[in-house]
Amino acid sequence: TKTGIVALLAILAVGCDPKANAPTAAAPAGGEASVADVTFASAIQPIVAQRCAKCHVEETKGRYSLASLESALAGGKSGPGVVVPGNGEGSLLYQMVAGKAEKRMPPKGDPLSDQDIATIKAWIDSGAH
Repeated sequence: TKTGIVALLAILAVGCDPKANAPTAAAPAGGEASVADVTFASAIQPIVAQRCAKCHVEETKGRYSLASLESALAGGKSGPGVVVPGNGEGSLLYQMVAGKAEKRMPPKGDPLSDQDIATIKAWIDSGAH
């Protein structure tokens, strides 16, 4: 919904997850963030670096790599639908980090913050670029 997008943009504009004390997505200099500003490089790589890199960059558990946009879109052992550009709800990546799939990611430790989960969904919904 439009209200949900506005709320997400307000969260993204803050640019910091207070629980993790690590940057996520920030508004570009001189303007407000828009869904189009949620890119792999600006919003997803910081989350991956903090929470996913050990298993999905250094190793490729499930044959799924988050080392680059191309590898994230290629899929893994579960097939190519891990990220379905334009369809966050239908993407296995979002379902797993949001606890909506049989297996939750990350499997150990605390789940991702609500802000990081919303950022991942916004990235996928905006076309996963």
